[in-house]
Amino acid sequence: MAYNEEKLANLRVLKTLAERVRRECAGKERVEALESRVNELTVQGGEPNVIVEVKVNGESQAVAGKAVDIAVPVKASELENDAGYQSAAQVAAAIAAAGHAGFETAQAVPDAAQAKDNVLYLVMNEQTGHYDIYAKVGGEMALLDDTTVDLSGYVEKAEGKGLSSEDFTAALKAKLESLSAATDEEVAEMLSDVFAAQE
Repeated sequence: MAYNEEKLANLRVLKTLAERVRRECAGKERVEALESRVNELTVQGGEPNVIVEVKVNGESQAVAGKAVDIAVPVKASELENDAGYQSAAQVAAAIAAAGHAGFETAQAVPDAAQAKDNVLYLVMNEQTGHYDIYAKVGGEMALLDDTTVDLSGYVEKAEGKGLSSEDFTAALKAKLESLSAATDEEVAEMLSDVFAAQE
């Protein structure tokens, strides 16, 4: 049987065209299926690739497009100081305002309710003849110490003498002055006498 070449060529072209249509239709079906799915999500309240809400510690943040800007503190001053921490300036001011302990004389030990903080009370002790030192500690008066100092055995200051003064008796001074230093020859002679006696 004889074939018409023109008809055969057209059959080849038709097969290629049919394959192309099939591919394009399959792609179209996938696109339609995806579009249908997206439409279904939108109907249920969803939006593809869009952030709807972001919360930080339960508080909603503003959403602009697909971005959320969350402010993160970078300085301690931007945080809530719920523990009551103090800054260096506050600590310095508190120390400066605290005052320092001072002394006051009193006829008797003051009552704790009337006593001042940072005061050391000097109360004369009739038995010792010295002051006792009291202070308010933990809401009560406490004896801290007294001013008694035992100086027995200490040398009293003598007019015209210092710590390095020569305090020799006349006899010791005369004996010291009578001593003379040996010469090198005398020392050598004494050593040779000592070593000769040992041999």
